[in-house]
Amino acid sequence: MMELNTYLQAKALWQPRKPIDKTFSEFMSGYYGKASVPLTKYINLLVANLKSSKASLDVYGSPVNHRNDFLSPEAIEQYSTLFDQAERSAEGDPELTNRINNARLPLEYTVLQQAQVNGADKHGYLKPSAKGFTTLPNWNGRINRFTAQAKKAGVKEISEGGVSPDNYKKEWDDLLSKPFQTSLAFRKKVTLRYPFSPEFTAKKKQHLQMESSAEQNSLLTGYSFMAMTW
Repeated sequence: MMELNTYLQAKALWQPRKPIDKTFSEFMSGYYGKASVPLTKYINLLVANLKSSKASLDVYGSPVNHRNDFLSPEAIEQYSTLFDQAERSAEGDPELTNRINNARLPLEYTVLQQAQVNGADKHGYLKPSAKGFTTLPNWNGRINRFTAQAKKAGVKEISEGGVSPDNYKKEWDDLLSKPFQTSLAFRKKVTLRYPFSPEFTAKKKQHLQMESSAEQNSLLTGYSFMAMTW
């Protein structure tokens, strides 16, 4: 929500004694109109979950690293429900709908990144088939919608020093064009002799079962939930 961030900072400089909560409410009602209630709930819930998780934020962090705290699948489901409510309230208003879609981009990016890591597991981008695993229905459409909205919003890089929206789509296209292959370690029990680094906690020891290089890339690259570059 670049617009919210810009407004809050400008108002804080112009009226430093004005309570930030009032400035926040002023912006939400003025910019998001009928959608302000569910989007305000979304922001408040996101902040509450972040605080309760005691997770640390890093500009080079990854939404994958927070899949077990404030960006867990359960939390994402709640956030998505609030965005769905916001979109319904904006029906018939294309400008407001576009603003909501822009605000949803980081959340959608989180879903896509976590799906790469989850792969054939729950919340991944694959489902069982007669030949092993196949891509979920409409997954390509989801990637295309994300890419199109990111470009429409003026996003130049998906993250700090990251790829462009078109190149991000190409990475997905390359991944989905190849058959999903499992390794001998796929879904086997893993026992560690030494504990893993606390900084590498996305899939913990299950990282050793990674099915594809794309999943490893999702864990190792510095894509950030908070760092979509405009």
